[in-house]
Amino acid sequence: MLNQNDKIERFSEIINRNALSQCKKIEKQTEKFRKEQLRELESTAKTQLKSRIEYEAQRITTQKGSRISALISESRMRLAAKRGEITGCVFKKVEEELMKFTLSPAYSDFLKKSIAALLGEVGEGAVVYVRKADMELCRGLSINGVSRFEESGKIRLGGAAASNEEGTVFAVDTLDSRLEEQKELFKERADLSIDTGEVND
Repeated sequence: MLNQNDKIERFSEIINRNALSQCKKIEKQTEKFRKEQLRELESTAKTQLKSRIEYEAQRITTQKGSRISALISESRMRLAAKRGEITGCVFKKVEEELMKFTLSPAYSDFLKKSIAALLGEVGEGAVVYVRKADMELCRGLSINGVSRFEESGKIRLGGAAASNEEGTVFAVDTLDSRLEEQKELFKERADLSIDTGEVND
């Protein structure tokens, strides 16, 4: 028969065994809970990180797009200014040469041919318009079919324009109009376009 000490000792062993078993269960549950929590935290962290990366990428793309647009706009303004400067410089020299031409003997022949061509467009009895500086020269030209010569403030460089007596048919062959046409051709041929093209991200 067990004495009191043996009973206590035996009871302690049972309690210890039960306690150890419970501790192992608790440890397993704790480890399982810890792993679940860790998985949840990792998942949450990944989602937040992905969201943050997407936000930053979008912000950088937007910022980049705005910067590119600003640079394109600035480039277009600079190109437009440079184009104007080049065109202005070229055609200033052309105008100087045209002014020299209008003072030469060859200008009289040019003007006579120009007026004859205009008469072919508007018909006999035409009113011919010239710049003030050419009025005296025109009085000395013998051209059949001209009703009269009139001064025009719209003609700056030279040449002539004409209309029929009724003013219903009008034709122009001025150095001014020819120069304007050449300016457009110059821009096309010199490839002075300010189109910078499309920019794709």
